[in-house]
Amino acid sequence: TSTREMATSFPLGVFEQMTFAFQHEYGLYMVFAALLFGFVLSFAVGANDSANSWGTPVGAGSVSLGVAFFLGSIMETLGSVYLSEEVVSTVAGSKSVVNMALYKSDNETECANFMDHKETLLNERTLMLGLVTSMIASQIWQLIATYLAWPVSGTHTIISALMGFTLVEKGAEGINVGNANIFEGSGVFKVIYGLLVSPLLSLLMSFFLYFLLYKFAVKNRDPKRIRNKLFYSFCVFLIFMAITFTFSNMLKYENLEVEGRIMNKKVFSLILGVLVGFLCSCVFFFFVLPQLYKMRGDLRITFQIFSKKKEEKKKI
Repeated sequence: TSTREMATSFPLGVFEQMTFAFQHEYGLYMVFAALLFGFVLSFAVGANDSANSWGTPVGAGSVSLGVAFFLGSIMETLGSVYLSEEVVSTVAGSKSVVNMALYKSDNETECANFMDHKETLLNERTLMLGLVTSMIASQIWQLIATYLAWPVSGTHTIISALMGFTLVEKGAEGINVGNANIFEGSGVFKVIYGLLVSPLLSLLMSFFLYFLLYKFAVKNRDPKRIRNKLFYSFCVFLIFMAITFTFSNMLKYENLEVEGRIMNKKVFSLILGVLVGFLCSCVFFFFVLPQLYKMRGDLRITFQIFSKKKEEKKKI
């Protein structure tokens, strides 16, 4: 008995029978393929993208390689679970560079095809195959780039692979040009903004922060001056403000009503980020910074720190 005949024997509607047959004939195998190549792609991303981020503290000697592996695995997992929605939407959602509308079949037509024993959901089959193929292409290039020690962007690699797939399948019509609004960008425009704005913005922020750090801390021989302490705390403020703003903005809630007034989601996230950043900077200023000043050597986070503490306890 074929899967299609098995589906029609169930007391289900035509649409449910069609989707059941689709999942067992095609969808289930694509899911297994996506899981397999997804793990390989994650391996490639960890070898390149994560190395880009953790290479800086490891190279500076402030974090050991083992701790970078440990913390990196935790942070990558938390980030993918809680903060990846917008990126997922850009890759394969409503804001994707792929024109997803072209890969959506009409339910009535597909149900009629199913009842006539014809092939169904061809657009969805093509999309699933194209996404898996893009994963394979992306992981191959990232592994090659890693072997050559080239730092590459995993996000732009997979997006370019998706564009290649949809160009072959649908031509230029398969590309979603998107919204040109820089604050509500989508499609190709959003990718271009990421390519152009991100490096420039990172350069300017790094220049600005390190210029102040160099002027007030590195060049200044008195790190305990109040001006230096405030600047160190300001850096902590920026870090936690950005983390809180991003996390709050990603949560599933609409605009808030405060005392009868509607507060924009981004405004609320910014206010919350400022409050959390200020609280964390105060904790750093009054409690963490004095402990750092008491240290005789350079701060380096390693697993040996914990083993040394255990040895000291045993001696006591």
